[in-house]
Amino acid sequence: MNWWGNFFGKKKSEQTDKSPYLPEKKIPNDVGFAENFTANGGFFLFSEDKKEVLINFKEILKENHWIRDDILCFDKDLSKVFELPLVDPKIVRQYSKVGLFLCEYLISNTGSILFCNRQTHHYKIYELPKVLIVYASTSQLVYDVSEGMTLLKNKYKNTIPINISTLNSKIRNEEDIDSKLNQSKTIYLLLQDH
Repeated sequence: MNWWGNFFGKKKSEQTDKSPYLPEKKIPNDVGFAENFTANGGFFLFSEDKKEVLINFKEILKENHWIRDDILCFDKDLSKVFELPLVDPKIVRQYSKVGLFLCEYLISNTGSILFCNRQTHHYKIYELPKVLIVYASTSQLVYDVSEGMTLLKNKYKNTIPINISTLNSKIRNEEDIDSKLNQSKTIYLLLQDH
């Protein structure tokens, strides 16, 4: 009977029964990360090259009225690229308004960022400035923490990092601001195509 309906132009019902055996369509890592990261309150700036990254960085400083001395940067290469004073990780700079860091991986399914002691040294996330600028590339996008941890173990085979944590950018309640349990920060992500 259905055949006759098709033959005479009768419209099929738009019923699409999804088979439980078909795999779910996955959102690409870059799209998933961008959606989740911004939904959590993060500021996402995509750049095609290093020149554009530097322009975006200067705009962030200008928008927030920060000067280069307001920025905490432990990484020698980052301090050269962004022309910032290098801070010795042994010295605590409580007056830093913002921190500039690299990261290990960008976690797509949660929109979080995976750090370890290679970026934060001996500091816990809550000890870092309330605002962070993270410089990363699209090659660091992974689907979930499990994939990130596997890649991290393979990357540092001989010396597995310590102080591994994920960081979310979230708009915080006033009561959470001083909480050591709160792992959220205001995050600007400078993501470069790579």
